[in-house]
Amino acid sequence: MRSPFQGELLAWLCLHPGAEYPLIELARRLGVSHATASREADRLAAAGLVLERRFGNVRLTQQNPGRRDAGPGPPPPRGTQVLDRMRPYWAADRFSGGRAAGGESARDS
Repeated sequence: MRSPFQGELLAWLCLHPGAEYPLIELARRLGVSHATASREADRLAAAGLVLERRFGNVRLTQQNPGRRDAGPGPPPPRGTQVLDRMRPYWAADRFSGGRAAGGESARDS
């Protein structure tokens, strides 16, 4: 990734597949200026990793679900493969109050 924020933005969108977020909300959540978020989202969109659309003056951004099925071309970014493997553990930890299935903390493992 070009910058830490670009990685965080892509990770956030990959962890929430199918969800669209206003770019200003993502900037606020991830602690950067709207200009920084806009610049990095432009780069991710140019690479085909995210999709964007406008709703009035709001710029909505989401992960590009078709990117993995893109046929010939580069493979999906390595980070998305790691996130795919970690998503079940992250969700279990988040929704069970820090306890994985079986009662032990995922952080204790």
